[in-house]
Amino acid sequence: MSKRQKRYLNSIILENKSELLGQMVNLLLADNKVYAGIISQINTEQLVINDTHTHQLKFQLSEIIEVIKDYESPY
Repeated sequence: MSKRQKRYLNSIILENKSELLGQMVNLLLADNKVYAGIISQINTEQLVINDTHTHQLKFQLSEIIEVIKDYESPY
């Protein structure tokens, strides 16, 4: 099975909150840094992820360009 990516631009993160919570994602920030982790919380001001070392990282929604989620293609 091949892998695909689904991208959520900053403007639609809140709309897709239920789909993103608990998912492993990559965050692309405005300063071109990328962080990976599992989303544990999303509110109107910030997004919180737990990285692979179980550190909790908090990001303002205004600094996130997009959230990228990998998934396996059915074909």
